[in-house]
Amino acid sequence: FLAGVSIVAVNRHLDYNLRASIFLLISYSTALVDLLFYGMGEDGRVFLTGFAISTTIFLGPQAGVGALVLGTITIAGIGWQISAGQLEPLAPTNIPSNAITMEDVISFCASFTLVTGLAMAALYAMLRGFELAWQREQAAASQLQQERDLLDQRVTDRTRELAQARD
Repeated sequence: FLAGVSIVAVNRHLDYNLRASIFLLISYSTALVDLLFYGMGEDGRVFLTGFAISTTIFLGPQAGVGALVLGTITIAGIGWQISAGQLEPLAPTNIPSNAITMEDVISFCASFTLVTGLAMAALYAMLRGFELAWQREQAAASQLQQERDLLDQRVTDRTRELAQARD
């Protein structure tokens, strides 16, 4: 995991979207391995939340929604297989796999979608606010520069007029 992240971080010549996608693929793979290895009782859902939020940050809100849907489908699919007895986690935790019902899986999916979706919406609103503030700052800086240039021009013109009047 760390080697993959390091390689992606060091290779600055790679396209940004490619580097972000590789990082997100590593993040999703970590979540998937955790869910398959430990079942629904460990950190796989937290990793999927981080995956969806990171996707929103790196690739935008549409990609973030896609990651949220992928995370929900992943939890539903693995949870359904565990509850039906078709998948036995390799290292079960404190939640026995036979204790997970389909209602639990629906609850896991609903809570994941709600909490992650709200976090993503809040993050997007915050990032959009930062972007708007930055645009306003850039516009104000541009206007200030124009006013400085105009003032410099007026000073130059007035200096020339005074020099001509003196001569």
